[in-house]
Amino acid sequence: MVWMLVICVGVTWAGCGGVMRGEYPNEESCYRALRTMVMPESGVVADVNSKRRSGIAYCRPKDQP
Repeated sequence: MVWMLVICVGVTWAGCGGVMRGEYPNEESCYRALRTMVMPESGVVADVNSKRRSGIAYCRPKDQP
């Protein structure tokens, strides 16, 4: 089963400002990639314009919505 790493940045009450997805051949490789991601303890990442934005990342099977 193919797994997706989903990265959502710019989280607001309306949803994600931007979403990036990567495909992985299995659950283990997706979670391995997720563990290597570095986010500040505040949960806030900087965008290209140096504005502060919140973000979240998670793994899920590709066939889920």
